[in-house]
Amino acid sequence: MQTSLLLHFLKFDIQSNSLDLSFWPEQLYEPNDLTRQFPVHRTTLTLQIENGDSDFALPIAPPQNGIFAETNLCTGKCFYENGRFYSSSETQFRHQMDFDVERNWLRANVGGAFLESGKNVVSNFLRPILQSFILPFSGLKTLHGAVLHKDGRTVFLSGGAGMGKSTTTLQLIRSGWDVLSDDGPFFFSNDGRAQVLSSLDHLHVTQNTLQMFPEMQPQVLGELDVREKYALRRRGLQRGEAWKSAHTITDFVELRRGDHAFPRLAAGDRAAVFRALFNDTMVVFRRVDPASSRLSARAYSAFIFQLVTDVLRGARVHRLEYANHHLAQIPQILETIS
Repeated sequence: MQTSLLLHFLKFDIQSNSLDLSFWPEQLYEPNDLTRQFPVHRTTLTLQIENGDSDFALPIAPPQNGIFAETNLCTGKCFYENGRFYSSSETQFRHQMDFDVERNWLRANVGGAFLESGKNVVSNFLRPILQSFILPFSGLKTLHGAVLHKDGRTVFLSGGAGMGKSTTTLQLIRSGWDVLSDDGPFFFSNDGRAQVLSSLDHLHVTQNTLQMFPEMQPQVLGELDVREKYALRRRGLQRGEAWKSAHTITDFVELRRGDHAFPRLAAGDRAAVFRALFNDTMVVFRRVDPASSRLSARAYSAFIFQLVTDVLRGARVHRLEYANHHLAQIPQILETIS
């Protein structure tokens, strides 16, 4: 089986002799081809994924003298040696994999819950790998937050777990905003400017959030995932064409959901926001073999640092304090930002 997935200008050639993965990439990711608009960024990555219990399992050997890498290649501990990252895990999402930086080639043997469906491979294997680690090698980086667009303004919603990013996103969609991502939008540097692109994948909401927006029920795709969230199809949720283009963040809104009597939008702390983004996204390589030219750890970290800096450079920073019963007021509040 061989299929492909195009994320704007980054192409994935997905290969397998033992798993049928052709259906779910098309179901979970919207197509959007920007290869002509941004040809300089065009990259192809090869992913070979096999059933670890089959005769097609790949010979993946752990590094002999690997250096522990403080990053997360899927769910297992990650080690680096001579241009190759290696990870393995014996949890319910059993896997063994390696990523060759120079060849842009990821190989993996998977087992356990991964074998229950092709959706599990895409949702719990491919997506986390992209978000956590591989993308910066190809000039892309995901940031933890939601991005929406309306009337020339592009808003980034940030906040820790439980602060209501997905809930606020659905409320804004209900009010006519175009969603680029409810979590994990792609950022890249274009002519010295940080720009954001849609994540192109499904939205993710808890059962409680879904109950608050019953009109979203027809968009549900499959059952609850391991994070106890439902996937919502993007089709039918798009309000315009903004998700097909690159944008510059105009406003950065830190959500503070709690026991607030009134909703309040105030100026945010730019330095604190930068530190939070930096701590959430930065990968620091403490020690890498200087003889290896196949991984520029300094360039990798510098790219992320510069991108986070540029994302905030021209954006207005706000803090929004609210309670659940203020949700209906949030669209009007955000539209008053000047």
